[in-house]
Amino acid sequence: QYKDGSASFSIFGGEIPLASYDVREWTNVAVNGDNNLEAPGFYYMEEGYAAGDVIFVSAFEAQANYTNFEGKYIDLCQAIEDVGATSAPTPSSVFEDTDDAAEKGNVACDFNADTSDAEVHRYEAGEACSFAVTSVSYMTSPLSEHVTSGDNSNTYELMASYHLAAMKDTDGTAYCIGNASLKAGSTQHRNGSASFSGTGGEHVLNSDSSIGDWTSIRVNGGDSVNGFYYMEDGIIEGQVIFTSAFETEANFTKIEGTFIDLCQAIEDAAPTAAPTPSSGFEKNVCNV
Repeated sequence: QYKDGSASFSIFGGEIPLASYDVREWTNVAVNGDNNLEAPGFYYMEEGYAAGDVIFVSAFEAQANYTNFEGKYIDLCQAIEDVGATSAPTPSSVFEDTDDAAEKGNVACDFNADTSDAEVHRYEAGEACSFAVTSVSYMTSPLSEHVTSGDNSNTYELMASYHLAAMKDTDGTAYCIGNASLKAGSTQHRNGSASFSGTGGEHVLNSDSSIGDWTSIRVNGGDSVNGFYYMEDGIIEGQVIFTSAFETEANFTKIEGTFIDLCQAIEDAAPTAAPTPSSGFEKNVCNV
């Protein structure tokens, strides 16, 4: 990361997931003796390297702008197809995929929203709540994004209004917020540092390396947080820290306001979607 705020990266080995926009006309590709790399795709780099530039796309989220892919790569998608199934997975969610989650959340919360641009996030058990949870945001107005470039810094601002469905994966129990909002911003300075602030929105807040005794916490009259929250009012602030080539982490300095504990709210809600049947036999004589 350079003093002018720009950053670059290089990768040697490991898995590389590629979105459709990761391979562009300016990307130099020399992989497996060819100049073609299928994207979207998922690869393991046996030898060679990948390189590019780091671009901030939100308050504390970065994206890779790849300039080079070279070497010997294993196409993991094709390799998995060639292996064949070894065991039947245990169903862990009533949602078949992200589209199904968006549809079921819309029905459960009676939003009558357009699901075509819904944003879906799934958290495994222990990541946000003690159980697996899926959140779906249905935009009620277009996203507002604004970038300001100054002599010593670049500032990014985002505003969004949306409906929110937070659901328990095992049975579809939903907690609904019909008038959710988010305002977030980040500033990247010429000395390479970056800071962020935000109001509203969902936040996974755990007592880990990003929250410590340096963090001012004043939430719902208490001085601690540990879970998955929606901020009704208040503010979060902190610094942006690079944790890998193009991955960042929030180092929180302030977490204050009124927060809804989404894990507890989901537990308190009544189930709203039928669980996946555990048997292929229909009920008949016995109510079991």
